[in-house]
Amino acid sequence: MNFTTAIIQFTAKPGQRAKLLEGLGKAIQKTVDRPDCFKAHLLADQDSDTKFAMVQDWTNADAHKAYVAEIMENPMMQQMMGLMEHPPQTSYYDKSAQGGGTWGGPAHLELSSNDSKATQAFLADVFDWRFQNMMDGYDGFSAPGDFMGGLRPKMEEEPAPQTIPYLVVADLDARLERVKAAGGTIVVPIQEIPHAGRFFWFMTPGDLVLACWQSFDKPHG
Repeated sequence: MNFTTAIIQFTAKPGQRAKLLEGLGKAIQKTVDRPDCFKAHLLADQDSDTKFAMVQDWTNADAHKAYVAEIMENPMMQQMMGLMEHPPQTSYYDKSAQGGGTWGGPAHLELSSNDSKATQAFLADVFDWRFQNMMDGYDGFSAPGDFMGGLRPKMEEEPAPQTIPYLVVADLDARLERVKAAGGTIVVPIQEIPHAGRFFWFMTPGDLVLACWQSFDKPHG
């Protein structure tokens, strides 16, 4: 399935966050009712009382831009704009931002770092990677060639910073059993990312850590 993920960042005026979230929450259902929109949900920024983001999957960026132009004529949207510090900021990513890709191959590359902000600045400066905050402590990136991934701080249980490719599978539960039967060790049990998909980490013989990913797809109709 080919689609574009639109990440729209909002900053509410002081004291207006709750009203703005309420208004946009009501707008989500109208958004996903569009035939060219797959899904939409809100993400809160845990480090800020005024910032949050809406993540939407569309058939393409032009479809989203046309929708934005249409709703900007709506008086309700004009009212919500009055609750914001500045107009929303939108970034577009291809399907791999939500785990698209070819079965058995990598769809998403997750990097960890002892200093994720310094790593981000380095990769942006030297290799022109583009970063976008996705959620608390996790920044998505787009590398030249439209490859997508994420960067996060190293977790305490990780012995060192590492790179985790996420391999696309059709049945996550069945693949977990295949991994164990073949001698793999489950490192992180199945976890769910709301409105996106599920994953688990495993270690192969030889101590290589990889992950499996299964997307949640919302077919039209």
